[in-house]
Amino acid sequence: MFTTQQLRESEEQLKLTTTTHRNVMVDEEGEFAGTICSICYEDLKPVSEDLQSISICGHVFHELCLQQWFENCSRVKKHTCPVCKQSCRVSDACRLYFQSVGDVVESVMHRKPFDSEEDSGVLRKEVTRLEVSGISS
Repeated sequence: MFTTQQLRESEEQLKLTTTTHRNVMVDEEGEFAGTICSICYEDLKPVSEDLQSISICGHVFHELCLQQWFENCSRVKKHTCPVCKQSCRVSDACRLYFQSVGDVVESVMHRKPFDSEEDSGVLRKEVTRLEVSGISS
């Protein structure tokens, strides 16, 4: 069974998301605190919006913003990252999937607690079964 402290530490760890430039905190709604799309300058909300990242550099944008950016780049026949201007292909953009912190904490709390006596008994029975069948080490 996880202690309350372990659950809090796990939750805090899940809230910390690493980007290429800095660490960004994610709040209870799964939203980046203070991080914006560099194309439209609106907040990035990973749980409620579709986000994409350019795999070469790791910069993150709203999916529609990045699609429009690439359409504009197609006119000049050179796709680049809107932030670092690194050359890239449309296929370098990949969709990001997030799981809300609440879902993860909920699943951890519903795990069956560890029962060492019960597990020890099961292991002893398995060892005995293997010894009887001649597979002991």
